[in-house]
Amino acid sequence: MVVYDPLSQADPAPAERVDLRTLLETSDIVSLHARLTPENHGLIGAAELARMKPSAILVNTARSGLVVEAALVEALRRRTILGAALDVFDIEPLRPGHPFLELDNVTLTPHLAGSSIDAFHGSPELMAGHLENLLAGRGLVPIVNGVQPRLSFRGDARRAGLR
Repeated sequence: MVVYDPLSQADPAPAERVDLRTLLETSDIVSLHARLTPENHGLIGAAELARMKPSAILVNTARSGLVVEAALVEALRRRTILGAALDVFDIEPLRPGHPFLELDNVTLTPHLAGSSIDAFHGSPELMAGHLENLLAGRGLVPIVNGVQPRLSFRGDARRAGLR
């Protein structure tokens, strides 16, 4: 198993850290798990898809902008890669007549791949833990958009057990 992550310095064991080119050329399945940033927008385009094995499958449940959608449609049409599994799209929901809907080598889900039973059961507990830490002054809530919530209390904070 190999991994490419230009931002992490953590030991990926048991995976081996490789560059993107090596990952694309050697992997049977390329699965994307990244936030979309200006630096990685279009990370997988025509050139990257051409490096993949003809038997490879691309999985993107992260963000649509990581993959150049038109290049992926073309690679799937030409069968440059075996297939793709996608949960994110440039425009959601997919409109009738979208090329992905006409291909037999792509699996599509409507942006709900993270909606598992475990996620539904675990999310409230996870959020409660984040809020508990915030209220106790042990850290901030992990926020994607960079806007941290502000605490404001009506009445006496001491009576609420917060001081």
